[in-house]
Formats: sequence, structure tokens, C-alpha cells
Amino acid sequence: MLLELVSIDDIITIFTHMLFESKTLLIAEEIEQLVPISFALHSLIYPFKMCLFVPCLLNDGENDELNSLNLVSSPLDYFMGICSDDKILAYNILADDDFTPPLIIDIS
Repeated sequence: MLLELVSIDDIITIFTHMLFESKTLLIAEEIEQLVPISFALHSLIYPFKMCLFVPCLLNDGENDELNSLNLVSSPLDYFMGICSDDKILAYNILADDDFTPPLIIDIS
């Protein structure tokens, strides 16, 4: 599934960002695509580990500071996946952020 949905160039870019522990945000159309691809990409850096790995960050429907999507503005380096339905909200959260923006790979 990984090679069917993600280009080789994107895989290399994501791999490099993960090795350098940079922020990476993966966007997919459905959770059924997002979770296996996130784990497949994460397994490429074995035996290393990311500081914060969230294969599927879900929107809990609230537009406040307690919404779990606010984790995309975390100062920590991370690898996170979100569904394309939450893309606009994530972009808005990142626009208000003062930290380094993540690499965003949209496979939807």
C-alpha cells in the first residue's frame, strides 16, 4: 500500500525528515490508508524512534484549545497523520504557530 499511494521521492523526503527528527505531517483521505502508511514509514527508521509518533490524530470536534488537533503546533519534533477532512483546521492551527512548520505530505 505504501508504494501505491506515496511516491518514491516523497518516501525519501519523509525518511530524511524522520532521521533528522523534523516535524512531519502526513495527510490521507481515509483512516484505513493513513494508519498502515504511517506505521510503514515509521518502520523505515528502525531501530531509531521518533520523539512523538501519532499515526492518526483525530479531530474531537471542538474548536478550542483542548482539541487534539492542536498537537500539530507542538514545539516537539513529530510524525503525525491526519485525515484530509481535518486539513483546513490543521492549516489554520499551523498558521497561528510561531514554531518551525512541519513537512506536509498530502497523499489524498
